[in-house]
Amino acid sequence: MKDTRCATAYCAVIALGIAGFVAGCNDVPLDEAADAAPPLVDSTAETSADGAPEDVGADTPADATETSLEDAEPDAPADVGCSLGSFCADGTICTAKGCTACANDDECIAIFPMRRCYSGQCKLGNCKPAATPTGCTAPDAVCCETETTGGTCFSRAGETSCCDDTACAGLTKFTKCVLPQRACGCPPPPAGELHVSPSGIDANPLRGNGSAACPFKTIAEAVTVASTATVGTTIQLHVSGTGPTIYGTGCTGGSPCDSSPIYVPSTATRSITFAGKGATLADVVVAGDGVSVFDVRSPGVGFTNLTIEPKRTGTSGSGGHGIFYSAPAGTTDAPEGAITKVVVRGEYGTSVVAGTGTAIVLNGAASPTLGPALTLDGGFLGVNIVGPARPTIVGSTAQPVLITTFGDNCIRANSTTATVPGFDIKSSDGTKAVTIRDCGSRAVSLDTAAVPTTPSKITNAVIRKTSAGGSFDGIVLRTAGLLNLENVDVINVNGRGLVVDAGSTASRPTLGVKNVVVTAPAGVGALFQGYGTVNVAGLVVASSASIGVQLTGFAALTGGTIEAKDSAGVGVSISGSTTFTLDGVKIVAGASTGINVLGSAVGTLKNVDVRDTLSVGMAVQGLAQATVDTLVMRNAQSYGVRVLENAQLTLLRGDVRDSLLDGVRCEGTTTLKMRRTTTLLNKANGTVILGACEADLGVTGDAGLNVFNKTSLKNATSGLCFLGTGARPTPSSSTFGCGNTAAPCTTPGAVPATFLSTATSCTAGRDVTAATTMLTITAPSCCFD
Repeated sequence: MKDTRCATAYCAVIALGIAGFVAGCNDVPLDEAADAAPPLVDSTAETSADGAPEDVGADTPADATETSLEDAEPDAPADVGCSLGSFCADGTICTAKGCTACANDDECIAIFPMRRCYSGQCKLGNCKPAATPTGCTAPDAVCCETETTGGTCFSRAGETSCCDDTACAGLTKFTKCVLPQRACGCPPPPAGELHVSPSGIDANPLRGNGSAACPFKTIAEAVTVASTATVGTTIQLHVSGTGPTIYGTGCTGGSPCDSSPIYVPSTATRSITFAGKGATLADVVVAGDGVSVFDVRSPGVGFTNLTIEPKRTGTSGSGGHGIFYSAPAGTTDAPEGAITKVVVRGEYGTSVVAGTGTAIVLNGAASPTLGPALTLDGGFLGVNIVGPARPTIVGSTAQPVLITTFGDNCIRANSTTATVPGFDIKSSDGTKAVTIRDCGSRAVSLDTAAVPTTPSKITNAVIRKTSAGGSFDGIVLRTAGLLNLENVDVINVNGRGLVVDAGSTASRPTLGVKNVVVTAPAGVGALFQGYGTVNVAGLVVASSASIGVQLTGFAALTGGTIEAKDSAGVGVSISGSTTFTLDGVKIVAGASTGINVLGSAVGTLKNVDVRDTLSVGMAVQGLAQATVDTLVMRNAQSYGVRVLENAQLTLLRGDVRDSLLDGVRCEGTTTLKMRRTTTLLNKANGTVILGACEADLGVTGDAGLNVFNKTSLKNATSGLCFLGTGARPTPSSSTFGCGNTAAPCTTPGAVPATFLSTATSCTAGRDVTAATTMLTITAPSCCFD
């Protein structure tokens, strides 16, 4: 039978807060009592006698705690000095003889059920650790604590009860005595390490504590523990079975599965890394059908050796994301994380085609390293940088980065406020190990309303389009962004290769270009417009279906080494109110016009080489003003150099040959200044001046020194044909056909009649075609035929 005194006393003890009583009540479940009971201490010290002689001392009432737990007891005779049948202050029993040592447990229990006799003293406890038997009656129960404080019975149904690790030492797995449960359980995980498995258990300190032996069932449970850790934590996701092990939606282990998203709370102050334990990235998959698979709100969070699969689909980017960072920047305790050896796989999506959302969203200041060994495949956006983040995207030959098959931008960093996002895309070993391809809109877009302190960078990367469909720009820079490109290939894009665009003087994006190759774009190879600024140190555009390089609006272009080859349109087009200073422009084959300077463009070209154009080699027209220093022009299928409308051209040094028509042609209300320029072997005239063109072919103190004909290398019609109405040109110190050294040919001033033609059109076989009074040739460098 149960001792009803125990039940009554139990309620009283709970009310009075006496520790340890719960575990001693036979009519209270042992399991619950044990869990709640802290180590027991004797809290029943009683007030002793006042020290007066026994025959005169008044009786002292028992301690209020004790008397509240016991039935009223009769007072002892006056000469006893204590309350008969109660405990004395030293734990002995008050009898007619005074305070007397107990002889057995029953004597103590008779007064208070939660006392046992220890060496003559009744001490609080329901068992005796040092005794055999201990006094515990439940199966497999153990008596814990020490003899100085009394003992408590603990019994865990189905478990091995213990007082310390020695009772668990012989077990193969549960080798740790877990407190306060007092049962053999899992050893604790090492600091900085937690484990999750489909066969794990959540919220069970004995069987699921996040150790390798006793992993958690869900990632969320591990995150909860890691969020309160004082050191950085790696959460290891284990493999189960032979196929991919899935966590999250449709998890391999069955309910409970992680819900979407898996939150990493802002309360975590140390780094957290999610790491798959599989042999390959495909062995561990975390799937989600919510807003995102992971929602990261604390700094220093990374991922490695796993696959992340958003499942929810939608249009216009409304599908589920892979990893959504809304976290602050890294700290000393939680430095920036890394996403390396990871695949984020979604479904291709556009504004009309349902697909998953963004693979990685950076909505805060957290700037994790993306890569190496990173694949982002499928969705609406690849990497969307919205906040002030500046991630590094890095690959290597052994561990490349691939961002592919997104309906919109593959990488986008946009802001409309003072927030300035950016990125650093590179290959760490100098190879082109970062590949961005098959993007439905732009491969890379940088658009910031405010000017960043440092430019974004793309170094050693390949942007490629291999599938059909959609307009596809390679790299787009807008508004006030800063971007530097170095060793970048843009191949087979379905739109424009490079675009710099800004609509106001307050927003002037700046692009640095070094060793960039744009091959076979469907649109303009490189378009620089608006108020953008471009600094070039090596740009090649090959096989453009449109213009190779186009500079328009109010854009500014400086630097050198631009090459356009096999363009279907103009090789280099400079128009609008642009400014340019370029050293090294090469046009090779295929362009309808090699270089076209028009509009109100103003600038200088140096070291220009134009060959094999389908029409004009170089045209300067409109209100454009161009200075060209050192020009090589070969095999233009029309005119080599043409100046027309109201343009101005200063040609300081040139060699124009083998044009199908005239070498240099100036017409309209234009201005041509030509020095040290050779025009030979052209199929019409070497140089022809028409209309109101003001031709400066040499003046006093600034000799022309041009070559219009040589005896063995003549143009097919005239070396110089002047039929214009402008001021009389004076091609001083110039070279015409040579071979005759007669005296009249060496005298400057008058021109022999045999030298001039008065025809109204250029005359075949002549050195000069012009009216006698309209041309003065001084100090010729050799004689006339």
